[in-house]
Amino acid sequence: MFRPVRTTPQSPRRFTRHLIASLGAMVLLLGSSLAFAVNPAPVQLFYMPFPEDQLLQGLQAIAGNTTPSDPITTYISIAAVANGTIVYYDQWENGYDTDIANPTNVYSGGNPGGTQIWGDGNPANGAPPGVPSDIINPGTVIILNNDITTTNLSAIDFDGRDKIAATKSVSVTHTAWAAGSGTLLAGSVEVFDTSFWGTDYRAPVGVNIPDATDHQMFEYTSLFILAPENNTTVHIDKDANGTFETTVVLNEGENYFVNGGVATGGHVSSDKPVEVHILTGDIASNY
Repeated sequence: MFRPVRTTPQSPRRFTRHLIASLGAMVLLLGSSLAFAVNPAPVQLFYMPFPEDQLLQGLQAIAGNTTPSDPITTYISIAAVANGTIVYYDQWENGYDTDIANPTNVYSGGNPGGTQIWGDGNPANGAPPGVPSDIINPGTVIILNNDITTTNLSAIDFDGRDKIAATKSVSVTHTAWAAGSGTLLAGSVEVFDTSFWGTDYRAPVGVNIPDATDHQMFEYTSLFILAPENNTTVHIDKDANGTFETTVVLNEGENYFVNGGVATGGHVSSDKPVEVHILTGDIASNY
């Protein structure tokens, strides 16, 4: 048979204890949610090509009467097209943050090598040069300019191999030249975000083009191969004879330099996407 269940109201002391426990749980949950707050995820990821020490070797291989030398002057430009753009800038010299949007090594006045967060209105974690408000608007162009001494690449600079991410579309370029030859022997490239990188490349020009055709424009032809992921295996057939004569394994941000001798049809193949740039010139030219 069913018997009625006897209930008694909680004592005020027990109710107070349960209320305090509930409030404590709410505080813990709130603290947990704050601890895991995240910055906006990036939609683009870039790695700066042309490490300055390798670029100097290429320019010296081309140069004539003038000798390219340290320092290398580098310009990196970042142009924004949308309000609310946030740019994350991670220096390669002290290693990359695992999550560039939520770095553990954050920039501060006492930590200049930390990852900078530009555009969030908080200059304490970094502000783009020339934009003290730390607000990025449509048409904002960020210019990063410094001189790089290739014998001291451990110094924190804006330079090749740096990692950049953006929460809205930006366009990025990298321009550089050496002392000695100056801007007469210089180069500039559009930097593509990693979504455009590939695993199979062919050189469109090379050292085997007859002089009567190219007037020695491609007498020197080299490749810069940059990887965004660890353990990226790259095979290189620089003379386009159908055989990969070089195989290298690159980690994140590493660049392999093929210093000249690249023929038309030179082949680069990799098991993960890479970025490949080509540097060409007429050997013994001055501009």
